[in-house]
Parts: sequence; structure tokens; C-alpha cells
Amino acid sequence: MSNARPLNADTLGELGEAAFGAMCAKAGLVANKATRDRAGWDFRVEVPNSALPTSVPADKRAIPDPFVFQIKTMWHGGTHFTASLISLERLAKSSEPAFILVLTIDEDRNERDAFLIHMGDKVLDLVLKRLTRDTQKGGVTNRQKVRLSKDASWLPVPLVAEDIIAAGRDICVRYAGSSIYAIAKDNQLRKAGYGPYPFKVSMTVEAASTSELIQAALGLKPLRATNMYGTEERFGITRPLSPPMGTTGTITVTPTKGHDCRLFFRKDKSSIPVTRSGDIFAPALRVAEFRQMQFLVKSDPLKMHLLMSGTFNLDMPDLRDERKPIGWWKEIYDIFDILSCDNGSIEVYVDGMTKLFAANNISASFGADDRKRISHFHKVITAADALLKRTGHTDLALTFDDIITSQDDILTCIQLITEIGTTFSCDLDSPASTLDVEFDMAEPGVFIQALKIGPISIHYCACADIAFRRTEMDGAILEGTTTQSGILRPDGGEDIYKFSEICAREAGAKCRITFEGFGKSVLQSGDQ
Repeated sequence: MSNARPLNADTLGELGEAAFGAMCAKAGLVANKATRDRAGWDFRVEVPNSALPTSVPADKRAIPDPFVFQIKTMWHGGTHFTASLISLERLAKSSEPAFILVLTIDEDRNERDAFLIHMGDKVLDLVLKRLTRDTQKGGVTNRQKVRLSKDASWLPVPLVAEDIIAAGRDICVRYAGSSIYAIAKDNQLRKAGYGPYPFKVSMTVEAASTSELIQAALGLKPLRATNMYGTEERFGITRPLSPPMGTTGTITVTPTKGHDCRLFFRKDKSSIPVTRSGDIFAPALRVAEFRQMQFLVKSDPLKMHLLMSGTFNLDMPDLRDERKPIGWWKEIYDIFDILSCDNGSIEVYVDGMTKLFAANNISASFGADDRKRISHFHKVITAADALLKRTGHTDLALTFDDIITSQDDILTCIQLITEIGTTFSCDLDSPASTLDVEFDMAEPGVFIQALKIGPISIHYCACADIAFRRTEMDGAILEGTTTQSGILRPDGGEDIYKFSEICAREAGAKCRITFEGFGKSVLQSGDQ
């Protein structure tokens, strides 16, 4: 055996590439060789069509990922090689599984060993660190080289293409974990070299007053920023943010960690309060006097800005997209009703029962129209809450529109079935001359109607003394006065006439008026 090593680097490289190509051909793998080595890889290896999975329908089977290889050949016993930084960059940033295959050759030009280097994990970090450093030093060109020395990242593999591919697949599975290889690679590319707080921004903020600065710190208003400059630290190297940020802008703070608190809302001093838990946020600023201090309180969906001078601002939430049980709606509108009444008060407690804030007579925050609207909605929602409790629908999720769309029917129903002495009247569809009733004579009867709240229907019965009156043009009206509490049942698929019959019998009614659906009335005598 000769001790001479007559081959130059190019010829040695061609020998290794030829050896790998022969291995792939022997294994029946499709090894496409790069005609020009400018993209970082020498071979792109795929399984042949004959090896595609047949255990599942062809339209559903997954095609195995191709592997890209750069072949590095060195004399047996060597411990390192060098490679172009740009070539390693392209190889390392590939979304396809990428490897360097190191082949060692002895003086007789025989392959002796093979090592597989995955372009991920430690090796990818090495490449990214060099790219970061050399960019800071003036840029990356084709002249920069990287020396890769033999270490644990060099996996020994047999000189058999099938075993090399199998080892590569095992590496990819471990690297990706429960994810997909391309996603795992992207995560490492984005996160490698960064610490927990890698970004820093300096700026000058402008505020008209201390109060405005405090409000900005609570996230209640933005601040204008000038002289903005940002840096990032990667692999211990600090550099300007890329792409660079503008020099002026608007800064908005979002508080993320608050302190537990309890909120008490009272309609007057002697009333039972509505209580809620919440989070209170303090600005990271010092003030000369406590009266200058301001806080932000969040108790979903409420957000309140507290001023230690004894006033507060309520951020009225947009509740149109909320879908909540009726009890949630009632609690929110109980609070709105308290805040809009003349004697309403709010107290905030922290650390158990330490009072931090109190405000009385707080209705001045609301205009006359707002107060009137809140009072009406509170009345409707309170009535709906009472009805749904009686029918067992307290867990039913409703939108605000579900409730308010039926507001007139809800108020009519609650009044007819709960308030004795309520008077009502309605026009009858039938001409007076066709009605077999005694006119102008009140007698016990039942008035049956259906009510819809959101997705559910409710049948209700008003028990009343009912009289029939003639009107002009042979018309007729019904007039009634409720005499006892009414009856309420969920629809449950029950026929409204069956419900009407049961109610009339239980109430001892002489007549019953049944509305079909939500409109037409039908007159029936109580003993039918």
C-alpha cells in the first residue's frame, strides 16, 4: 500500500460524490446530482415510485420527504473539514431534511468510514452564529469558510445508502418531535441565539401632564414617542433591529398582571350590594400625593378608571357579541342600574377588606337618555330572569338581542302572571254577531299566549275576570283584570290548546282565550 496521497481536493471530492452516487444506484434510490454546486447541496435523494406506500389509497398517501446532501470527502483519519459559509447557510436553512455526509478515503482510494451530520440543532446554531458575527463585521461573501471538527454531531453510519437514509429519518423524527420537520426547522431558525429578553427599545415619550402619563401607563390612552431606536441581541451580539423601526410613533401600554380586588355596588346605603371580584392595576409611576394616583379595575366585561380624588370613569363595554345565561345579564344590568341611579355607590377593596376607593352619588357620569335607556333594559332583563327561572332555563346562553327583541312580550307576560289587578284588552278577530257570549258581563276566564325568548318558547296563562264589549261596525273587544297569579310552562312540544284546557280547568274558568302562535286569538268556553 502506498503512503502517498496524490489526489487534490477537487479530485478527492469527485471520488466521494461518485461513491455516494453508486451507493444510491445500488439501493435503487433516485439521486439527482446538482450540475452546479452553488446551492449548498450535491445530491437530492428520493425514493423511487415503486417504493411509494401502497397500504393506503394513492390519493391519501404521503410522499416521503426528499433528503438533500452535501458530500464532504477527506482522507481516513482526518478530524475536520472546511466549507463555504454561504453554502452551509443555504443547506441549513432548507425546509427539507438536509445533511452533510462525510466520507473518508484511504490511500488505496477505498471508502473507509461515513458520518452523517444533520443541519439542525447544534450545527444550525453554529452556522447562524457565524452569519450573525460576520454580518456585523461587514457582510457575508463566498470567501468566508467554516471549520467543522469531528464531535458528537458526526453520527457514524454504514457505507450503505439504505442505512444512511434510515439514520436520517430517525434524526428527523427526533428533531421534529410531535411537529413537522419544516415547522421545527423554522422554529429553530427564528429562536436560536435569542435570550428571554432579546429586544430593547429606547424612546422619548411626550405627555401634557402627570395625569396623562399615568393614564398611558394604565393603557387608557396612547402616548406620542420620538427618538425611537431599537436593538436586538443574538448569540451575544447586539445590533439594530432589522428591518429598522421608525423614529417616531405611538406607544400603547397593555397591563397584564393585576392585584385581586372586590367590588361592591349599592343602590343606597341600606341595600344589599352586588359584589364582584376583579383585578386592579396600578401604574409603574410614583406621584407626589396619593390623591394624584389613578388605578384601572377590570371585572369582565367592566373596565373602570379610578381617580383617588373620588371620581371614576366607566368604559361601557360593547356586549352585542356576548352570549351568556340570563343571570349574567341581570348582574351586569343590576350594576348599570346602580351606577345610573341618584344614590348609587361603588367601593373597591384589596388585601381582604382594605378599602382602597369609594364614590357616592355617581349617576352624574350618565346623561338623561342613558339613564332612561339603562332603566328600561334593566326592567326587561329582570323580568326575563324571573320568567326563565320559573321555566328552568337559567343556563340558557342568550345574546342581548335575543332578550331585547322580545322586550314587549316579556314585560306583558310578567305583568299578567305576577301582578294581580292588571287590566288588559285586545281586539277579537270574529265579528260580534258571530260570538256566542254574554256581552258586558265579567266572568272568570283564562288568557293563553305564547312567548319566545331566543331559541325557546314559553306558554303562559293569565287568570282574570273577562268581559266582552261590542264596538262599532260589529266589532268586539275583550277586557280583563287579573285575579290571581298566572301559570307558566316551557313549550316542550306541548300543544297550546292542551295547555289552555288544563289551565281553564285548574282555574275554574268559564271562558278561555287562546292565541295561536304569537297573534291570532280563538274564543272558547271554559267547559269545552
